[in-house]
Amino acid sequence: MFSICYAALSFIGVALAYSAEVDDQGWETLQVVPHVSGLRVESPIGEKGFIGYTEAWELIVEPNVPVTVIIFGYWLDRVEYITFTDSICLTSEFNISRHSFTLQTETRIELKMSFPNGEDSWRLCVKQQGQLGELLLIDDDRTWINTKETHEEHYFPISVQVGILCVLFTMSALFSGLNLGLMTLSVQELNLIIKSGTKEEAKNAEAILPIRMQGNHLLCTILIVNVVVNAAISILLEDLTTGTIAFVASSAGILLFGEITPQSVCVKHGLEVGARTIWITRFFMFITAPISYPISKILDYLIGDEVGQFDRGRLIELLKMSTEAGQNKEMATEVKIAVGAMEFANKVAKDVMTRIDDVFMLSENDILDAATLTKIIHRGYTRIPVYVEGDRNKVTSLLFVKDLALIDKKNNIAVKAVAEFNERQLRIIDEDMPLPQLLDEFKEGNYHLAMVRKLKNISLSTDDDHHSLENYDEIQKDTADSSQTHDCVPLKETESDTLIGLVTLEDLLEEILQSEIIDESDSVIDNVHRYRRRAHQTRVSEVFCCEAKSDPLSLNMLQVVTRWLTERHVFFSDRYMEERAREKMIQTNIRHVILVTGKEEKGVYLYECGVASRRFILILEGTATVSFPKINMSFEVGPWSCFGETLFHKISASMRSRQDTQASSFTPDFDLHVQQTCRFLQLPTLAVVRALRLSRFVKQIRTPKASSSEEDDPVPLFLGGTGRSKDTLSAYLLGPHHTSLAARIQQGMNRSSNSTSVALKLHASSPALAELEEEL
Repeated sequence: MFSICYAALSFIGVALAYSAEVDDQGWETLQVVPHVSGLRVESPIGEKGFIGYTEAWELIVEPNVPVTVIIFGYWLDRVEYITFTDSICLTSEFNISRHSFTLQTETRIELKMSFPNGEDSWRLCVKQQGQLGELLLIDDDRTWINTKETHEEHYFPISVQVGILCVLFTMSALFSGLNLGLMTLSVQELNLIIKSGTKEEAKNAEAILPIRMQGNHLLCTILIVNVVVNAAISILLEDLTTGTIAFVASSAGILLFGEITPQSVCVKHGLEVGARTIWITRFFMFITAPISYPISKILDYLIGDEVGQFDRGRLIELLKMSTEAGQNKEMATEVKIAVGAMEFANKVAKDVMTRIDDVFMLSENDILDAATLTKIIHRGYTRIPVYVEGDRNKVTSLLFVKDLALIDKKNNIAVKAVAEFNERQLRIIDEDMPLPQLLDEFKEGNYHLAMVRKLKNISLSTDDDHHSLENYDEIQKDTADSSQTHDCVPLKETESDTLIGLVTLEDLLEEILQSEIIDESDSVIDNVHRYRRRAHQTRVSEVFCCEAKSDPLSLNMLQVVTRWLTERHVFFSDRYMEERAREKMIQTNIRHVILVTGKEEKGVYLYECGVASRRFILILEGTATVSFPKINMSFEVGPWSCFGETLFHKISASMRSRQDTQASSFTPDFDLHVQQTCRFLQLPTLAVVRALRLSRFVKQIRTPKASSSEEDDPVPLFLGGTGRSKDTLSAYLLGPHHTSLAARIQQGMNRSSNSTSVALKLHASSPALAELEEEL
């Protein structure tokens, strides 16, 4: 049971009438009477019976509400009954006998009762046992019980006080949000928004900037107002409710509505909220100035001004973070380049160089023959380091590809001769040379390639004197002076110096762009991590000396080849083959073989003994070797040597006998292989038959009356008596590669007479025929 008690601090003496008794010896004794020391009232559980105390320390209880009254004192077990009266004991309205007590001991009496509402206080009267016992009034205000209806007093009327609480909660939310929203915006950020933000953002930033420049004054104002407002909320809630409810309500209200909600909004929209409430902030800065301004000046003196500048490292990380979260993807490329440009100054040559193992070099003893020139062309480099004595660590000069423009591969000139004649400038730099300094040298245009080495002991030597340089800065100063005169300072390397790589202007640009610049000839696509291009991205057939398609022939060479073929076989004459069909057949079947170092011994086989072949070969440039394994004999053949002419006779025979010409082949009893660069014409069976069919078909459409004897014609059209209907005639003549074109011509034939000869009288200007001529 919840109870609130009052304990009397002074002993209450009760003057009772007593009768004196004298014993045989003459002693006089007094009669023992009860003494009341104090009174306490307890409320029932869940009810508000006991209210409190008056200013005179009278107990206040709710009228007509049962309460427990507890009386404390001495010799209370001698009490016969008690009463409560509003005047004197003789007119008491409540008489409660000892039998109604819930508890009676020598020091305590408990009883339950309710008190009606009255103007005067209820006073306690006590009656002791016996006939001579008197009913005495306990005249102490601290034992009186008051039942007058009391009204709680508040600071303001309830409606006004609730309105004030709403305003205070709003102010708490505002200043809590401004504390986060304004103070997290630095002066530099506001200036940046003014210059680069949208029109609305710039306007808001201009409004906030003047007060944000008063950093500590603004901070003190916000904190002072926030603390005062939160304290006022707690006091007003305590006045409206009890202590526990006030504590819970004020804590929850300030947390939810004064901290979490406003700060979550202002962390994203602080600029807009701060600009729209700027007049409120200025007002409270003025009101709190007597307190906030002195404190802010003390803070300025002790702590100093704000530090809002971004150094290079922070700015780089800020740019990286702007795209790491998956946002601003459209700016990813620009940010990548900006980061690369800013990090460029922190890197040195060894960070971007191509490792020496991946550098393409030539020995000064190499011969510039066809194989070497082919290797240079396919590697695609325009500047090639040249080393001596077979040691890749001893690079002495550079070979430019443009130096080879007038070199004849048949002259077998050594690399050393070309390099010494041109005397290209070679720059050797330290591995720790900063990239900006190297870029400045490259921009002068004297050279765009430099070798990188580990610098341990190095000396500069000239014809006049020798200077020992103890540090890298002195070396770079001297070499920079020499580069201005376009002369290369000779460097004398000690045995401990080692070349570790190569760096070019392209490497520096890649580092700035943060992306690899890959051309069609690059084999290493990342010179730092040594990632190589996948095989399918290059023409493996060309790089590894296999047979491949070649460029078309020149006009003069085409005429020579045409005349040669016409003289060799009637197939290629104008009578049987259209000029455009013959030209396209030749140009699309020009092939070549290119060899590089490491493949000369094996070569490329064009024919193999005992292996059936379906192509005719005419060598145009270069040489090839013919070998007869059965008789162990071989000889070399050159231009205008042909092989597989038997195929032409088989094609003619197959067409006359109405057999499948596409299966025509022959089996050579020799090997034909290429060990040097060779260019040749190949005529597959299918290509020849296709050209003949197209030519014959076009000729019959243009001049249907012109005919020749099938016995003398090596390319019969198979009209009439062949068992083929007009539905399959055009498709047969044009072959499987022209089914759509054949279908269009067939539609024209179906609309004509049933006679095939009439069907061939299609006008030469028809769309199908025009497309057929274009195909030729």
